[in-house]
Amino acid sequence: MHSIDFALASIFGLIVMYDAQGVRHQAGELAIRVNELTEEIERLKGAEDDGKLDRKEELLRERLGHQPIEVIGGAFLGIVTGGLSYVISRWKRSL
Repeated sequence: MHSIDFALASIFGLIVMYDAQGVRHQAGELAIRVNELTEEIERLKGAEDDGKLDRKEELLRERLGHQPIEVIGGAFLGIVTGGLSYVISRWKRSL
């Protein structure tokens, strides 16, 4: 494939996959630790845990990124979808 469009799409796809698996996963790990620290602070204060948090004291979302297998699955799905689109467009042009 000798196309600038293919090159740009590939680079963009790699950036998105890196972000989905790496950066967001690390942010999720950080959220887990912050939530643990929040619970520890509440415990040390001696506050009784009633299981309900105030609206502004909600816990951070811990599941932000994708697991590596999910990223690989998404990449595979994208490649298959792109390949099928290419084959269908070539088939329609030949009619």
